[in-house]
Amino acid sequence: MPLCSAADGPLTALQNAFPRLDLRAIEIQTEEYAGAGFGVLLIVVTTLLGGLLQRRKGPHGRSKASWPALLIAGSGLFAAAVFLAKFGNEAGPRLFLPYYPVFLFAIYLLPGCSSIGSARWMRVFAGISALSILPSLLLTPARPLIPVAWIEATVRALYLPERLRERVADVYQAYAVRNDAMGPVREHLPSTEKTIGWIAGGNDPEVSLWWPFGSRTLVPVITTPKGDIVSPSDLPDICVVSQYLLDWFGYKNPESWAGNHGLEIVSRHEVFLTVNRGGETFYIMRRR
Repeated sequence: MPLCSAADGPLTALQNAFPRLDLRAIEIQTEEYAGAGFGVLLIVVTTLLGGLLQRRKGPHGRSKASWPALLIAGSGLFAAAVFLAKFGNEAGPRLFLPYYPVFLFAIYLLPGCSSIGSARWMRVFAGISALSILPSLLLTPARPLIPVAWIEATVRALYLPERLRERVADVYQAYAVRNDAMGPVREHLPSTEKTIGWIAGGNDPEVSLWWPFGSRTLVPVITTPKGDIVSPSDLPDICVVSQYLLDWFGYKNPESWAGNHGLEIVSRHEVFLTVNRGGETFYIMRRR
């Protein structure tokens, strides 16, 4: 579920400055949307609350942290601030991973927090918190460790809202056919063409277009940010083009883009790659 949009969200200026920033809450942390995790969050919150209670029990005076420790923490936090100021895309929480230890280190320098971390009950709590990773490991749609039929049956048995049940079914179905998601396009490629141009996004799965392996080669076609082909003379006679990428270039009319680059549309095909993007159109184009 998106938390803001470029049009009317509360963070419009931030999203305009970082077009790839994707603020959304998802059901399961996976791949580019993975972050520190719920277990680490539990430990941090518990440590801060425990440190606060410790300080209320009696005076603790100034922090006993050494100057080297404070210097390390301060330098790390400064580097993290630079990262946050300069970088923003859909994989931010995952790419921020090297800085999570810095924040944990800084938290344990706070008065009262260091004793919480060494307490026996905290060690037990940390072990229990680590189990929070199990749902992601077992249920991640890309490679579930539990049969999908069991998952769907459990969702139905829990009488969850119909919208959620439909989303669960759609997500697992999308990943179930992802290995051959481009099958509808492959079936219409000329068998005589051994080199196919590929003009699509980096997250679009191309592997099924190679089937049967050894029969053809896919060549990524390099384009400029405005959608212009860098080396038109090297363009293969047949190309597969994504409408989603053309939209990103600002071309709502595929015929216009094709005509500008000496191509013509041979056929259109609807494929289903992700639930968020829904059905997408891919074109088979050939050189005039």
